[in-house]
Amino acid sequence: MLTRSEIENILKNQWNLPWIKQDSLEHIVKKLLKEGAPKKIRLDNRNVIDPFSALFDIAISHINFDVWEKAEIVRQHQKTLQNAIGKFHQMVLGSIDGCEDLGVGKIVDFKCEKKKIFAEIKNKFNTVKASDLKGVYKTIAEYRRMNCPDYTGYYVQILTKSRFNRCFTPSDNTSGSKPEPNPHIREIDGSSFYTLITGDEEALINLYKILPYVLQKVEPSFDADAIVKHKLYQELIEDATK
Repeated sequence: MLTRSEIENILKNQWNLPWIKQDSLEHIVKKLLKEGAPKKIRLDNRNVIDPFSALFDIAISHINFDVWEKAEIVRQHQKTLQNAIGKFHQMVLGSIDGCEDLGVGKIVDFKCEKKKIFAEIKNKFNTVKASDLKGVYKTIAEYRRMNCPDYTGYYVQILTKSRFNRCFTPSDNTSGSKPEPNPHIREIDGSSFYTLITGDEEALINLYKILPYVLQKVEPSFDADAIVKHKLYQELIEDATK
């Protein structure tokens, strides 16, 4: 495992994110780790766990009940973590000069006055059900009409299967109709949006590459070197930014 001094040297010499300060990213990571940390170490049965599902899971996975319980606790914590990660990109992009993270509970997530852009940001392409995309479109269209008609509104999906930047025209699941294409109401993948905001074609992939070292500086038990050198992590980055 790399020493703290080695981590600090890597961050100093290999920092390739000129659009965000190191201390800003460290602050965001600390906040995310705190929000995503398990609040309980016991199984949460408030939503009633299906005993049949538990039995079949144990049989299929060839595990005992104690191992299943630990795995179920981890699975339940994943939802808390995913909610926190959903805020991560919002906070990172909001830290860029001229941009603003509008916070939780606002109509939209992000605004960049410099580029006359606002956005609703989701972590993954399937976070919002297809039947609910009409509501996302309406939110963006209404916010633009009421607050900033000279801005372009984006529906951002950080993780997608391909890159795109196109007019956002979701189908109405009841009528099957679509809104007329509007060049100022768009949908875009994460890599393309980071490039649009930062001007750096490699912005998102460089964030993925430096993040393990930031994580180890903030959380010393995290082994950045092992993660960075692992073939699977490289594959995950390639899939997430292709």
